[in-house]
Amino acid sequence: AKLFADEHVDVLLATLRELAVAVPLLEGDSAARVAALVESTAHDNWRVRAALNGALPAVALARGKDAFEAQLLEGFVRSFQDRISEVRTSAVAVLGELRALKKPDGATGLPTDEALFDGDWLMEKIGKRLSELYLTMSYYLYRITIVAAFERLAHDDVAAEHMETIVLFLVDGARDDVPNVRFTAVKALETVSLHANDRLVANFIKPVLNELLANDTDADVRNYVKGAIAAL
Repeated sequence: AKLFADEHVDVLLATLRELAVAVPLLEGDSAARVAALVESTAHDNWRVRAALNGALPAVALARGKDAFEAQLLEGFVRSFQDRISEVRTSAVAVLGELRALKKPDGATGLPTDEALFDGDWLMEKIGKRLSELYLTMSYYLYRITIVAAFERLAHDDVAAEHMETIVLFLVDGARDDVPNVRFTAVKALETVSLHANDRLVANFIKPVLNELLANDTDADVRNYVKGAIAAL
């Protein structure tokens, strides 16, 4: 706790880096106290905010899904709207890490085949919140962050209905008013197409790419579209 309160940023950063190693070894009460400290630590330094994000997967493994939702979810979702791009980028990266976490075995602590954060939870607690935020974001860089987050939510084991939600969100992003958002969504659709079924590719991904190739006035967008079409 004293290290979390240290006024020197480098000390706090070093402490947060060590959490990934230390937290899984802690007993329940100690891990709970660390989670409470992460929850309550607000900092003006963007590096600290990014490092706090980086500590979340280790804390999630130690505390479990329910405790993560109760203590840390709100702060994590807020970080997708941070004013500093590096913090937003860290949130996107951590989302991918959370998605990949495996639930530890209660007896041995070893990872099982079961996801710690299942697809239903991720889409309801994070994906839904981010899609709602997207509609309120006037600053295009924030919208780019949300598009990148939806790209991270896609993987081979996502349920068909969730994959459709992801694809439809990215299709809407590909029609954003700002070219940078459009080509970010196009790149995301290229990645997501690897996990989407043939129906989603044929009915949603290919049509929007062909639409952009024919009608988009931005050269960068068209170039990204050409690459995405070639990859399908």
